[in-house]
Amino acid sequence: MYGAAGRRHLREGEVEAARERAGQEGRQEGRQEGKREALRRLARQRFGVVAALEERISTAAEPQLDQLLDRVIGAATPDDL
Repeated sequence: MYGAAGRRHLREGEVEAARERAGQEGRQEGRQEGKREALRRLARQRFGVVAALEERISTAAEPQLDQLLDRVIGAATPDDL
């Protein structure tokens, strides 16, 4: 239906789309890791190392990381997070 040139063009378009998706996913993962690292540093400064909090940070999705970052400065204890 498309011929060899058409199929090659479709494959190239698919490859480019896959690259773009991979780049977006990589940027999102990088943002999440940056937020995790910032949150760990802030939480350790305030409370020391708290295993349960470290685990929570490690498994949190980006919206939860944002919420924790918003609350860490005003939290009196790790339970306030």
